[in-house]
Amino acid sequence: MKKLLIALVVVIAAVALGWWFIAAPAPSDNSSAGQASEAGRDDTYKTLDTEPAPVLSPQQALERFRIAPGFEIELVAAEPLIEDPVAMAWDEYGRLYVVEMRGYMPDVYGNGSDEPVGQVVRLSDDDGDGRMDRSEVFLDGLVNPRAVAVTNQGILVGEPPNLWLCELPNPDADCSARRRVGDYAPNLGEGNVEHLENGLFTGLDNWLYNAKSARSFRFDNGKLEVRHGPQRGQWGMGQDDRGRLFYNHNSTWLQADLFAGEDVVEADSGVTYAGLGVNLTDPSEVFSVRVNPGVNRAYLEGTLRPDGRLHKATGVSGLAVYRGDQFPAEYANDVFVPEVAANVVAHLRVSEQGMALAAEHRLYDDPDWGQREFLGSTDERFRPVDALNGPDGALYIIDMYRGIVQDTYFLTDELREQILLRHLDKPLGKGRIWRVRHRDGGRAAEPVNLAQASDDTLLALLASGNGWQRDTAQRLLLARGGDLTGRLAALATGENSIAATHALWTLAGRGELSPALVQQVLAINDPWRQVQALRSGAQLLLADSLLGLSEALGNDSGQVPERVQMQYTLALGQHAGAPAVRQRLQQQLLSGMGSEYVRQAVVRAVRTQEMAFLPELLANPAFATYSEPLAAVLGAVAANAYRDLRGDLTSTEPANPALLDLLALLGSAGERHAWQEVAMQEALRGLTLRTGFEPARLAAMPELFDTGAEVDEALAAARLLGRRAFTWPGDPLALGIEPLTPAQQALMSQGETFYSHCAACHGADGAGVPGLAPALAGAEWVTGPPEWLGRIILQGLTGPVEVKGETFNGVMPPHGHLAQLDDAVLAGLMTYLRRAWGNAASAVDPDKAAAIRENSAARQQPWTVAELRAVYVDRGFRRLVGEYSVSFITIAISEQPEGLYMEATMGGEGLLTQLDDNLFEIRSEDGAVQIEFVSEPDGSVNKLIIHRDGQQIPAERDT
Repeated sequence: MKKLLIALVVVIAAVALGWWFIAAPAPSDNSSAGQASEAGRDDTYKTLDTEPAPVLSPQQALERFRIAPGFEIELVAAEPLIEDPVAMAWDEYGRLYVVEMRGYMPDVYGNGSDEPVGQVVRLSDDDGDGRMDRSEVFLDGLVNPRAVAVTNQGILVGEPPNLWLCELPNPDADCSARRRVGDYAPNLGEGNVEHLENGLFTGLDNWLYNAKSARSFRFDNGKLEVRHGPQRGQWGMGQDDRGRLFYNHNSTWLQADLFAGEDVVEADSGVTYAGLGVNLTDPSEVFSVRVNPGVNRAYLEGTLRPDGRLHKATGVSGLAVYRGDQFPAEYANDVFVPEVAANVVAHLRVSEQGMALAAEHRLYDDPDWGQREFLGSTDERFRPVDALNGPDGALYIIDMYRGIVQDTYFLTDELREQILLRHLDKPLGKGRIWRVRHRDGGRAAEPVNLAQASDDTLLALLASGNGWQRDTAQRLLLARGGDLTGRLAALATGENSIAATHALWTLAGRGELSPALVQQVLAINDPWRQVQALRSGAQLLLADSLLGLSEALGNDSGQVPERVQMQYTLALGQHAGAPAVRQRLQQQLLSGMGSEYVRQAVVRAVRTQEMAFLPELLANPAFATYSEPLAAVLGAVAANAYRDLRGDLTSTEPANPALLDLLALLGSAGERHAWQEVAMQEALRGLTLRTGFEPARLAAMPELFDTGAEVDEALAAARLLGRRAFTWPGDPLALGIEPLTPAQQALMSQGETFYSHCAACHGADGAGVPGLAPALAGAEWVTGPPEWLGRIILQGLTGPVEVKGETFNGVMPPHGHLAQLDDAVLAGLMTYLRRAWGNAASAVDPDKAAAIRENSAARQQPWTVAELRAVYVDRGFRRLVGEYSVSFITIAISEQPEGLYMEATMGGEGLLTQLDDNLFEIRSEDGAVQIEFVSEPDGSVNKLIIHRDGQQIPAERDT
């Protein structure tokens, strides 16, 4: 780089002496646009020896199952009692409420999918033989209902965009007088059926949780209360005996929250937390018992195994964490996950590894295929969509039993062809519910009916080995009158840890949990009980009481389990306004520095108290030495302080003057501890990447950002990053983003509206969804060449692809076939993606979008990374490429993957930094030289001008 600048100085000197130069026309353009490629396509699926897929009776379907040794499967209900079942819930009478999505995909084009033909039916087993005898229409006239829950207030039904409550004046009442109590899947108009809120799963803490959602519900004095937490999963949800939540996405078997996410997550904070949404199964291989040509994108190489079976899960749906008592004890808290595309149910054995969890994918020997899943069928119409525990301790599987299970939005032409070829589009109106039992577990003597159970019976059931019975007893006890406090307290302090946690949450739900009992439970050496006591009752304890718990919890001995240390840290947060509590939080940080969970708990605990905690932390000698974890904590606390002082990060009003106090804190570290300021400045820069962010409007430039001051190079660079969070009159930097024209803003608005189709996988904040889709914020595939992004949108992308250090191996489906995605919307979508969430790439105009569409029109399958990188990228540099001469100096401009490159005779070369369309810069320790390309009226370039030290030296193209 230094040699190149010397060469350019020589150029300037040569011209000063009157040396001459010659010019020549631009070289011919022999480059070609990227052509559509058939690489990666595999049509072997068309040659598979696929058996016909006739409609089988339930008895015939039973003969097609293959199940793990020792287990058996039996029918519970079938058509005409149920049709197209997708969700169900047991009530205390042992009856099943089943959601029927009768309007789902009536044909291969989805015609009529919005008809109000869905309903909820109530199934009853009248003779106690374990098979349903009677079906009653409970609620009808619904459009694609998708969730049901039994509560003490009545039956909740999710029918987007409505959450209905069906109150039951008597046990046999139907829902003739439903009442809307809230929104459900309120983004109905923005997403397809695969990406809408669902679940209504009751957690240990008495809240109703939802998949494809960040919301949970509960009733408070008859009114629905809504709480926000982490975004979870796609279909269905489950919990283990300790209340940890499990969920998944269509291509991920199992994800888990290692702790209660609502305890740390703030709504719309944009913060990613360790331990939430952890993918326990990667890769998610699947082992069916039949060839699977009828799956989406079977034509992609690697989708199917060489033997024709699906290779990796693509249709994962609901799940059940087994908490029954019918299977042998070793199956406790194992997870069973349906996969509709492969016609199987997988078995995952979950084990604890300290705070973390691991999942073992259990496979079983198969005489034909070598290995298979826990349950599989050779019947292509077996479509397991959910699983759940039953009152009898057995496992229940919901079978939608139909040919089409792919929504039209993502249904490929190839899959549509397979469906029609094998007549999978008809008939409709089928459905089954199956029960899986272990042969050694016995059978319940009679249906379970807890509706008339006594208080004593319900209290005893809190210690049952059957999780459904424990959960139902807890729910019913919440509504029981009378004085149960003493007996529940006895369970909370008794020997049975599981019963104790149910008792704690029952007391909390009844409003009868006392500070004395919480402290008594915390004194028991049972980490899980301590965690639940802190979660359910820490808000009842005064600061002194919490500070006094340190010894009881083993904190002072250093032996406290990580999960208890984390929960105790979070509990301290309610009193973080007290100096003594903040001092204890510093001790928690010091002792838990090796735990990312404790560190993030400290950051959450001091929320809103950052301006008090930050100077105390910076002044503590114990934290004066650099460590990566401490730098992360400092950054997070500083960023939260900025958020508190700003409030609305999109505001353009004059900023809170207290931000100057924060800047003073940042600068107080001094040169000796410059790493502290670096960490905090970099964290402020992270905030500027939020969608719609506006820098804080200060009255004048803060002294900290005086670029004339001599500071450490790393600190100077960090301050340049952090200052993007601020601006002031005369600020030359602002955010450094080229403003959009009104026309570009109008296009971007169209693109933002279309993005609702993408947000289901990539997140409304562009941060991606763990296990499903990568982040778009800061991704080179978004901010890089439009030629890449446009092709990904139009034809899709198949992994592996690395985004921000994480590898994704799924398939993004194409969207180019959608009628609403014309060139204007495509340009607007690309512009929105390149400008949202802190992305600062150039806008895309409709002509550019049309060119990308035309140049890739022959492409029939998703791109691979290698193919995209081989596509010619028009970055506007081709017109600049060539050799330019001034005197005896030749300046060669070439296009490299990294950008525009410059070489000069007499030695030296370097990468140019683009300042605008025609202006570039090259810098070194000796200074900077700017290169300006001069455009002709037709856009061609035959001359450049070298700017340095006020001189302007022209160079012309060579012949």
